[in-house]
Amino acid sequence: MLRSLSEEDFALLAPYLKSMELTYRQQLEVPNIPIANMVFPESGVVSIVAKSPDGNDTEIALIGYEGVTGIACLLGAKSTPHATYVQVAGSGNQIAVSDLLSCTRQSSGLFEKLLLFTQSLNIQTASTALANVRGDAQTRLARWLLMTQDRTRDNELGITHELLAVMLGLRRPWVTETLNGLQSSGLVALRRQVVTVLDRAGLISVANGFYGVAEEEYSKLLTSSP
Repeated sequence: MLRSLSEEDFALLAPYLKSMELTYRQQLEVPNIPIANMVFPESGVVSIVAKSPDGNDTEIALIGYEGVTGIACLLGAKSTPHATYVQVAGSGNQIAVSDLLSCTRQSSGLFEKLLLFTQSLNIQTASTALANVRGDAQTRLARWLLMTQDRTRDNELGITHELLAVMLGLRRPWVTETLNGLQSSGLVALRRQVVTVLDRAGLISVANGFYGVAEEEYSKLLTSSP
């Protein structure tokens, strides 16, 4: 996201940006607590999760180097009922919400770009809801692997069965069985806490149309915008 900004917009933000490490399970936003900082990931993957009535987390969106956390603040809110934390370790740049909002008041182009990302994230969230309702376990898992690979830019994904079960709202045995099925089909290779993508085109086919809509929307809104 930062590298896609105009020189003028990046120059506005640069004095306020602080580099940071993103550590596994680091919480960036706490439900219903005012958001103090927004984060532009450079590497790694951040998850937005919602809690079910029984207290279990279910992932509703992913953010990587293409975006920024804390989008509720762009829309005038101070907090969100959802949690945001790091699922794949990496690094990023942090900026105080007050400083970022001050910059957006000085540049309509910067504000528009961040709002376009917000819209693309809304589409991703809607696509996740649709996949969770209409897609089977294999479809949802294939989609998640593709989305994570997009953000890590790596064929090797450091993830556990427990993490996948939580993120996809599936029981762990279903995750294990589904991963084994993908491995048997030659789409992935499995070793302890690592899933290696072997056949991306095959995973896209297994995702059965549930992967691609949000990605195309992001490309249309942000890569073709001024």
